[in-house]
Amino acid sequence: MPPASRIRARGAPRPPRPLASRTKRRYLTEVVASEKSQVIAHIRQHYKRALKRLPPSLIPRVAKAGVCIGFLDPVCNIIANTVSYKEEEQGPRHHRQRSLRRGAAGQDREGQQRRGTMPRRARRLLTSYFRYLTAWEALYYLRRSRADLLVAVHLVEEDHATRGFALDHPTTKVALACAARSAMHPRPDAFMSASVSLASRRRQMCSLLAPLRPISDVTAERISRMSDEGLQPPAAEPHQELMRLAAARTRAFTNVPPPVELQSCFEQSTKKVLMDKIHGFYLEAISRIPKTLLRSRLHRALLKAGHCYGPFEPVGNILVNTIWYDAAFPTSLELEVDMIRNESLAIAESCSLHGLVAFLRALGPEPDDELSTPGNLWNLLLHNACILDKCISTAPGLLRESSITEFVAYRAAAVAAYHPNPAALAHFAAVLLPAVVPALEPLLSISVPSPLMMSRPSLGLCHEIIHLTSLRGRLRSSPLVPPRLLRPSERNFRLIRD
Repeated sequence: MPPASRIRARGAPRPPRPLASRTKRRYLTEVVASEKSQVIAHIRQHYKRALKRLPPSLIPRVAKAGVCIGFLDPVCNIIANTVSYKEEEQGPRHHRQRSLRRGAAGQDREGQQRRGTMPRRARRLLTSYFRYLTAWEALYYLRRSRADLLVAVHLVEEDHATRGFALDHPTTKVALACAARSAMHPRPDAFMSASVSLASRRRQMCSLLAPLRPISDVTAERISRMSDEGLQPPAAEPHQELMRLAAARTRAFTNVPPPVELQSCFEQSTKKVLMDKIHGFYLEAISRIPKTLLRSRLHRALLKAGHCYGPFEPVGNILVNTIWYDAAFPTSLELEVDMIRNESLAIAESCSLHGLVAFLRALGPEPDDELSTPGNLWNLLLHNACILDKCISTAPGLLRESSITEFVAYRAAAVAAYHPNPAALAHFAAVLLPAVVPALEPLLSISVPSPLMMSRPSLGLCHEIIHLTSLRGRLRSSPLVPPRLLRPSERNFRLIRD
């Protein structure tokens, strides 16, 4: 219960926030407002170029359906969305003519309001497509891409080391629908189908819109018919061509780093994406373990010591560490389970991330080096698929000098990951395992059928890990490792075989 001095009476005013907190929040608001104003300035330039090219009869549609959201460049998106809008304009003739004149001059109130709120709609598409992206980050990418939505998607995929954009993907359709509804489009479903249809005909659209001249009525009619034809199944994937064009447009933009005030948001987003990748590694490793072994005994080793750091790729490290720990430290009481809770798996994944970061920090030259910050290490792991050898080769500040350095790094990783026996894990990973890596790599390869999926696991990975590491252990015994690790008993072989 809080102390009496902190209890606030009902209806009493809240105490004011500390001055430092209010100043920081006000400063962040100013930074975000500056980002938004730059995005609005770019959007206004796109609308000016589009209004110069549209036929006068179609200009009144811009305020209603001419959003700059789509899979083409912003100007082409405005033109295509305006032309493909099918609802006929109704009302007195003098009203239509007045709206036409005001729209052409850029003074239509509805059009100005729509352009002013366009950053929110484009931001909604980015945050809907990339679920870990915050609104502040979306504004940064829109400002960096000059309000070019497809370029912003390409930049986010580059920074988050993801490649998953596709026109017909459900996530893409949901994100586009959310953006259309946020833009208060009169017909969001028709807008979504028209955008996908026109994007799948990129070459035809480029031939129609590439010349920087006003759009004729004949061209507008052809674009309108193409928007009704639906997704075209081409010989090559259309999204690949679109992303190549977006990458080409990216080269014309300067690489502006994010504001320092928003750096923590970017680091947390990177961490969430990295945790999502580690979750995928665990799901793949679980799918390669026989169901009987996973339910009876390996679930314990997986959650306690099945971490994804080691000399192999992450899935292989999870399998090797799980099977080794179960053989080296067998449980006296087996408990068969039907499922693994998401919370328990999330704890193991978080421990793996702590271990990966601690391993890289232990190899760094200086504790206060720029590379040792969590955000930089998360980026390094993300862009190298959590493979430690790749991280070491791509980072000049990380050096692997000897087995002693590896032992210290693995011990630091095990301690940070709350491993039950850090010394044993360090000796296994730094001393015993390197000698048998060539023999285990074919068994861990995903390109061949996994030995763990065989009907007799004793002929596959489980037997090989125990056998090879035990032979290596007789040559190099260590007081840090218990005898069970070096000489697995016949009972251990029998339990894993059965």
